[in-house]
Amino acid sequence: QNEPERRTVPEEGRKEARKRAMAAMEAETFVYVLIPSDASKAVSELRHRKNVTLEDDDLREELKQHFAREAISAEQTDELVASLRAQSSEAKVDEASLRRMAEVIGVDTYPLTVPTKESPHAVSLYTDAKSHAKRLPPNARAIELAAACGAQAQEYRGDVFLSRYFDDDDQWLREDLRLTDLSSDAAWIQAARDRPSRKSGANNLHDLYDQLGGSSGNKPMTIDSRAVEREAMDRVHDEGQYQWTQSKEDIEIRLHLDAAVKKADIRVALTRSSLSVSAKGATLLAIPRLFALVDADAGANWTLEGGGGGTKGGKTLVLTLDKFDTNAASWSDLAASSS
Repeated sequence: QNEPERRTVPEEGRKEARKRAMAAMEAETFVYVLIPSDASKAVSELRHRKNVTLEDDDLREELKQHFAREAISAEQTDELVASLRAQSSEAKVDEASLRRMAEVIGVDTYPLTVPTKESPHAVSLYTDAKSHAKRLPPNARAIELAAACGAQAQEYRGDVFLSRYFDDDDQWLREDLRLTDLSSDAAWIQAARDRPSRKSGANNLHDLYDQLGGSSGNKPMTIDSRAVEREAMDRVHDEGQYQWTQSKEDIEIRLHLDAAVKKADIRVALTRSSLSVSAKGATLLAIPRLFALVDADAGANWTLEGGGGGTKGGKTLVLTLDKFDTNAASWSDLAASSS
C-alpha cells in the first residue's frame, strides 16, 4: 500500500497562521492583571472575553470562581453565621438563610481612578468580599500600588485583580491593562496621584505605613473626605446574590432572583433600620440592622426586571431606599457592624 502523501506547511505559512490566530484572540479578549498575595509569585497578565455592553460584562463571575478556590472554613462560616444571628434579634431569619448568606461568594470593587468627561478611561481593583473573614494575608504589592495612585488607605487581602475600562456614559467597555502599565512612572498612576482631590494618598508603601502611624513619628492619617465621598458613590458593592450602589439621596439594591419568581410572590418589609425580602415564604434577603436609617415612610420602591441577573434567564429585583439623613457620610456597608 502506498502511504498517503504528507503535506508540510512551510515555516512562513505557520508563522502567518499563528499571527492570524493571535490577532483573532486579541480582538475578542482584553487583558487584566492578577497580583497574588504571595509576594514570591509573579504578577501576571490574564485574558477574558470582551463585553459589548455593561450588562454583558461578566469579569466578576470569572473572579468569583478564582476566589472560590480559597474556601471559607467551617469555623469561619460559623463565626459569620453567629455574627448574622446576633444582628437578627428583631427579625426571624432561619438558620439555613443565615448560612447561605455567610457562604455567598462576592467581589468587592475599589476604584483606583474614575472616568471623567476629559478622560473616560479608569482602573478598578477587585478583591474577595470575604477576604477578611477568611483571614487571608495582606497583599503588600496591591496596597503599595493603590497608595501610589493616591487612593484611600485600605488593607487589601488575598489575591487582587486590576482591570481598565472605558466609560463615556454612552459606552462601557473593558480595555487592556498590562504589566507595563503598573510601573510607578505610568501615565495613569501619575495622573491619579497628581489629581488635587487625591493628594492625601500615600506615594508608596513606606509613606502609607507612615500615614497609618508606623515607624516615622506616628503621624496621623489624613484623608480628603470629599475624594472619599466621590469614590464611595462610584463604587459597586458586589455581594454575590446582590449588588448595591448609593447616591447622596438613596441606596439601590439589585437582588438576583430565580426566573420562576413572579411580582405577586414578592414581599418587601422595611422599617427605618431593617429590610427583608421574601417570596412565597422563603427569605431572599434579610438585613436586621441597616448601616444607617432610611425613610420608611417613603417605603421601598421596587421593580422586577426580567432576564439577566445573577443567573442566566433569571430576574433582578431592583429596590430603592431613600436615606433618612442625606447630609450624613456615605454608607461603607449595607448592614451595620455587629460590634
